[in-house]
Amino acid sequence: MMRTAFALLSVVAIALLAGCSAGRKNVAVAGEPSAAVAAEQQQPEAQVPDVAPFGNAALAGKPEGDEGAAHVWDFRDATTWLLGEFLPGMLNNPPHSEWYHEGYAGYQPDQEVMAELMEIEKDDLTITIVIGTWCPDSRREVPRFMKIADLWG
Repeated sequence: MMRTAFALLSVVAIALLAGCSAGRKNVAVAGEPSAAVAAEQQQPEAQVPDVAPFGNAALAGKPEGDEGAAHVWDFRDATTWLLGEFLPGMLNNPPHSEWYHEGYAGYQPDQEVMAELMEIEKDDLTITIVIGTWCPDSRREVPRFMKIADLWG
């Protein structure tokens, strides 16, 4: 069971890291931005990117879609950060509860896959998830994974 959980966790962590890194901008030559990136940098108006670069937690509070009227969190404030180990229940607290609850409630796992998962022993299971709260992939996949884990028991 422990081995299964470790394997599952490894796959989830790799998928999250690969997805988050896929949003980085292309660079033509190492150290020199591509023409598209250079053109964007010359724009006088400040654009907020859809994908935050690594280490930029400030974009985690960027409103999406109809969230414009909602409270906008200042993620430069360290009280909004989740650093190091934390309990999944901490995602139920603002500012993370907005995306977590929406993703959790909106996801329905495949029942055939859940039936197969129920047959797996989980007595010695430990799962570690690496998450970036600013990352769109983490915001999509972590609530789904937690719903699967909750249904699994």
